Amino acid sequence: MLYGDFVLDISFLQTILFALFAILTLFQGRLFTKHPQKMFLPLFLLFKETFMLKHILKKYISILLYL
Repeated sequence: MLYGDFVLDISFLQTILFALFAILTLFQGRLFTKHPQKMFLPLFLLFKETFMLKHILKKYISILLYL
């Protein structure tokens, strides 16, 4: 690895980190809510639906394998 490659990798990482910081700064007001428990409710429902779908698919596959 040449010295120039190392400098290029560091500058690319710095660009990505700066872009991430800029995006988080833009959404700073939206990340903090008065009721934080409401923020996690849709995420919980998504996991619940995914678990139910996985359970249904397992039953369906077991029925197909039984036939």
